[in-house]
Amino acid sequence: MKNIHFIFCLSLVVFLSSCKKEDEQEQEYALLNLEIDCIENNVNIVDFSEWFAIKHVVLLAGDDILFCNDESLYFYDNSDRSVNLIAEDIDVNGISVKDNTAFICSNVGVHRFGSSTSYVLNEVSNLRCYDIDIKSDGELLFSHITSSYIGHLFKISEGNIVEPFSNDLHASKLETLDNGEVWYIDNRGIDKTITRLDSNGDVIAVFNSNAELIDGEEILDNIWFAEGNNELFLVSKSGFGVAKINKYSFDTQTWSTLLTDSLLNGDMCISDDKYFDIRVPSYTDVFFLNGDLYISTTLASCKGFHKINVTGNTPIQCEDIDMVRAENILGGACFDGIYINKETNRILIHSQRMVYIGDICE
Repeated sequence: MKNIHFIFCLSLVVFLSSCKKEDEQEQEYALLNLEIDCIENNVNIVDFSEWFAIKHVVLLAGDDILFCNDESLYFYDNSDRSVNLIAEDIDVNGISVKDNTAFICSNVGVHRFGSSTSYVLNEVSNLRCYDIDIKSDGELLFSHITSSYIGHLFKISEGNIVEPFSNDLHASKLETLDNGEVWYIDNRGIDKTITRLDSNGDVIAVFNSNAELIDGEEILDNIWFAEGNNELFLVSKSGFGVAKINKYSFDTQTWSTLLTDSLLNGDMCISDDKYFDIRVPSYTDVFFLNGDLYISTTLASCKGFHKINVTGNTPIQCEDIDMVRAENILGGACFDGIYINKETNRILIHSQRMVYIGDICE
């Protein structure tokens, strides 16, 4: 499961500040002061500025970190705070961790990394890997896409045995859920269908046949799933404009549209900077916490996180969206995401240059 959805004690203290524009109209912005009281004595901050634009950052035991940039894969050894090159000329698409062993999904296959002494990748499969995730039962899944965009779902069983998981030929972006289900997006043609599988790989339902949930021209890197409160959120955004957010309820087995450009009443906030700040930033990651979607943003008008209240079934309006900053974390830099390691009970927040690690409170 890419995003671990449970309540962790981040003492999220919200402060209101106001500013005045030339027309003297007051603005209110919610600022997030990440005073993580429960980890004040166990914080680890790592500067990766030398390896700019880090991504796919995962946290291992002992605060060791595996990360990559556009060119290479690196291992940060926290015992001596050294950064070690693991592989060059590798295009990493994702990393999943199981039993403190990292499985790297890349253009050259799936590789296992589990030793902090040898710094060697061990090949699990030479099939080109597009996405990778871990089911709730611990089974590892990855999608393989050929040059003709024909995708297959494979599972990695004990002993690193690679076997087909589903008979469908068009899987690409994956999301495994707490209930054991597997969802994936089909990247073929104009419409990107969304397929819902049970824990055995059998099809339950297919959605988005008419592009009602996500646009067909949207690239997969600009689409995210987030799970919480027995609901699944589907978020898409690329470039300038309002994001598209849909919600699937497992209780009612129905979709509802929460946010689109046409649903957002821009008149409610168009007179201030908030409407601009909603539309301009690009998204980098999405996670669910306590009834809100937290969306990390980057590029122009970076605002840290967009915090969006999604507790109701009515369309999201400007008052439901807060611009959340944490200027005491990572120097106020743009957040690229959060990674939670349940095995070590640690949380990692990262920008493109910095990593902040702390304990998760029970």
